[in-house]
Amino acid sequence: MPCLGRYGTWPCASPLRARRRERARFAVWCYFFVVPHQVVIRHAALEDIERAAVLGAEIVRLHHSVDSRRFFLPENVEQGYAWWLRQEIARPEAVVMVAELQGDLVGYSYGSVEDRDWSVLLDRHGVVHDVFVAENARRQGVARALVSAVIDKLESMGAPLVVLSTMVQNESAQRLARSLGFRPTMLEFTRFHDSLEPGEGSVPQRQ
Repeated sequence: MPCLGRYGTWPCASPLRARRRERARFAVWCYFFVVPHQVVIRHAALEDIERAAVLGAEIVRLHHSVDSRRFFLPENVEQGYAWWLRQEIARPEAVVMVAELQGDLVGYSYGSVEDRDWSVLLDRHGVVHDVFVAENARRQGVARALVSAVIDKLESMGAPLVVLSTMVQNESAQRLARSLGFRPTMLEFTRFHDSLEPGEGSVPQRQ
């Protein structure tokens, strides 16, 4: 029987070996999380930012490809993401995690603890902003481990609740969220001006 750990499966043949495996897992807990297929989940370092930014840019392009009127595509999106993540990795309220497979960065997640937000009636809370896994590392539990790692960190930083949002079309992300204990609470609706594209037009001036 396999012994199940929080972020992976420990094969074991005896209770003694199981205890040894569990102690080994605990010893590395503060440094990284282990998931199947030799994927390591760990805190991002500065040298990871460029690759994480490439993955982040994929999120932007995915959203834009699904609904280009709602989600704009900025120029130089990788550079912009890299700039932003460098600021966030140094901010105590933010957490950036990466997934590494045989030395290659194959996923990343990003969240932060935010203060009370009156605009959405949220008291102090954590937010999972991003999670993305490269295609060659999908369906291996990597996204679950990345989100779980961010949640753990946000809760350890004092977040009494954690929120995230997904595109309506992203049903796999919604299934993952539900499986991690999230429940739907808000739904965004978008209405476009018939004769204007997003970004066009100006604020009417009073006569």
